[in-house]
Amino acid sequence: MTLFEPQHGVFLVEGRPCFSWKFVTKLHEPTQDGLLGEYTLYVDQKTERPVRFHYVGRNGMLGGSHIDEYYLDYIYVREGPVDEDIFSFLPASMNCTERPGDDGGPSRNPKQDIHMLLPEGSTVKKELFDNFSASHDKEYNDDAEAVQRMATFHHNLRFINGENRKVHERAGFIIKTYILIVKRAKDNGAMAVHELTSFEDPGDMDWRTKGAVTPVKDQGACGSCWTFGTTGALEGALFAQQKKLYNMSQQNLLDCSWDYGNNACDGGLDYQAYEWIMANGGLETTATYGAYRNAPDYCHFNVDNAIGRMKGFVNVTSVQALNDALATIGPLSVSIDASLPSFYFYGGGYYDDVECKSDLDSLDHSVLAVGVTTHNGQKYTLVKNSWSTHWGEDGYIKITQKDNLCGVATAATYPVLAD
Repeated sequence: MTLFEPQHGVFLVEGRPCFSWKFVTKLHEPTQDGLLGEYTLYVDQKTERPVRFHYVGRNGMLGGSHIDEYYLDYIYVREGPVDEDIFSFLPASMNCTERPGDDGGPSRNPKQDIHMLLPEGSTVKKELFDNFSASHDKEYNDDAEAVQRMATFHHNLRFINGENRKVHERAGFIIKTYILIVKRAKDNGAMAVHELTSFEDPGDMDWRTKGAVTPVKDQGACGSCWTFGTTGALEGALFAQQKKLYNMSQQNLLDCSWDYGNNACDGGLDYQAYEWIMANGGLETTATYGAYRNAPDYCHFNVDNAIGRMKGFVNVTSVQALNDALATIGPLSVSIDASLPSFYFYGGGYYDDVECKSDLDSLDHSVLAVGVTTHNGQKYTLVKNSWSTHWGEDGYIKITQKDNLCGVATAATYPVLAD
């Protein structure tokens, strides 16, 4: 808490008068603990116990994430050290045995895991990450990448410790980064490749102004971006067919499309989601299936509630075809390279980082193209992300179309609905 500064006045939180302390990081410069944003701790005026930790920024405490708004409310607080017996008690129903010989895995230290969730555990966190980096000869391009990798390392370390797994050289990888190694199919089973309806430039357009795009959502700490690209394109197709905007269920795809190659929060592909929709007679809306949960659940798909029956999908493979399809079809599911810090920390403006790749194997994130805009004679694709409205321009980014930057037009798709 040494970085936090006291704020003037008394603040009411859940009906309780509180004092507050605030910490604000520098713009686009995360701390060594992975914090980026504005963090406020509220403490009860009478009991001096924490009431709420609120921040708009990265979730550095719980392993790192994209920028969002978080509320951590303290339900019960007990002062003093934690009793050792809490971590040594073995329920009678569990058949626990001694752990076999050292396999190079981490020490199972629950107290340390909890300690590292708190600000005063930053020294231990850094030591563990430094040891990991040294033992696996890890080097990072800059401080920003090192901070991101450290946050990811500790997110994965808690999973490893909790699940009795083993630390290896990929413990510093974000899950979606590892998915890069799995190549996308060059023949994805599309029924066609989009053909130009005209060789004329269709000009600027934005499907948001036509009512064909649902509000920006938040995938949370789940690699489910593929569900948002898929459902966004399906929502656009249904709007074109029925002139009505539906809020299609990402959770439906997250829970149910495992057999088609998707892996829920560990990644997936839009065309595999299309295959599931085609095989199952449509997809449910959030109204019937339920809200997005930021984690997979048991599949409870009901075909009687499904809409959006598909007969196929079409690939869009060039910038010219992308603009034509946006003008004549609707929003498109697109896959892009989102691995650069400049993308991760994008806060607005016209994105043109030449380091952003466009080849098929570099595409690691699925989003929704909703239109085209022109700035200083250069065309930009309007892209809807799924990292909440706190990222980018209210959840959107404008990516230059020059040289197909970030691969927006490399593997775009749209669904074709049944009659």
